[in-house]
Amino acid sequence: MGEGYQQPDFYILSKIETWLPKLMLTPLTTDQQQWVDTTLNAMTLPQAAGQLLCPSNPRFTTDEWLALMQKVPLGTVNVRNYTTAETRERLQRMQDATPIPLLVMGDMENGANMLLDSTEFPRPHGGGRGG
Repeated sequence: MGEGYQQPDFYILSKIETWLPKLMLTPLTTDQQQWVDTTLNAMTLPQAAGQLLCPSNPRFTTDEWLALMQKVPLGTVNVRNYTTAETRERLQRMQDATPIPLLVMGDMENGANMLLDSTEFPRPHGGGRGG
C-alpha cells in the first residue's frame, strides 16, 4: 500500500455493528418487513434515485410540489415557511399523492424554525460567542 495508507479501524466497525441494531427500538413485524422488501424490489431506477433527493423551495405551493412529484418521484422533501396547520395540510396532500411514504426533513438546529408559528431558540454557536 502507498505511504500514508491506514487500515480501516475494525474496532470501530465492530462497534457500529453492535449499536446499529439498537437504534431501531421496535423491530419490524413480518408484514412490515415484507412491505419494505416488496417496495424496494419493485422500485424503478428513477424511483430509487428519487429517494436520494431532498429538494427545498420555500416558495412552492402545494400544487407546485405535487406537480414536481409527478415528474420526479421524490423520497424526501423540505417544506418550510408555513404555519404548523398549513404544513400539516400540505404534507398530508403530498403523502397521499405518493405510493412510498415521504421522509420529511426539518431544520431543527435552533427550534422548529421551519414553521412560522414555532418557538425559535438561539443558534448553538451564539452561546459560544458570548464568552
